[in-house]
Amino acid sequence: TKKEISIITEDSTAAYDQRDEAQFKMLALKEKSDKEMIQYNVELKEIRRILEHDRKLKEFMTIKAQEREMDEESLARKRKKDAAEKAEKAEGLKKKIIKGISKRETGAKKGKKEKALECRLKPRLS
Repeated sequence: TKKEISIITEDSTAAYDQRDEAQFKMLALKEKSDKEMIQYNVELKEIRRILEHDRKLKEFMTIKAQEREMDEESLARKRKKDAAEKAEKAEGLKKKIIKGISKRETGAKKGKKEKALECRLKPRLS
């Protein structure tokens, strides 16, 4: 019976040691799992931040490109409008010059006629 008690005591001590070792391993695995979960969450947060930044950058660049296209289009329209206005001004100036020349010619003709009349009338008046 002493021998049986000794065997039972050794078996219970071994079982207790195994249980203690198993609990220690479980605790170590749980701590490792918690650390890995924390690391995973940190990495996930960083990846989400990078993705969000890239999305905002892409959106910004898209808007910026549209603004430039619009600026280029409006600039082209402005250049076309300015060219049309210059052509219109040039045409108006051309008409004014032609009108002025024709007035001078008409005035010069009248002047010559008046001078001719004056020359004819002078001898008669004297």
